[in-house]
Amino acid sequence: MNPKAPDYMSYLLRLWRAGNADEPSWRAALENPRTGERQVFGDLASLFAFLQEKTGSAPPGIHEPPPVTDRKTHDEG
Repeated sequence: MNPKAPDYMSYLLRLWRAGNADEPSWRAALENPRTGERQVFGDLASLFAFLQEKTGSAPPGIHEPPPVTDRKTHDEG
């Protein structure tokens, strides 16, 4: 644990879907209820990186990129 990180933090989390129906992506915002400071994130990876920085921790495997999957299907027939 990061010795400079506080023992308790709270944020209001807002999530919304952006992009088109074929390739939707998630956006996020965190608001500190004590200060009103708001952070906006263009993707979930940025949100997670922010939280890791604030807490000084990383869950196991978080540094591994997610597997790439092909969402397209081919109809042969």
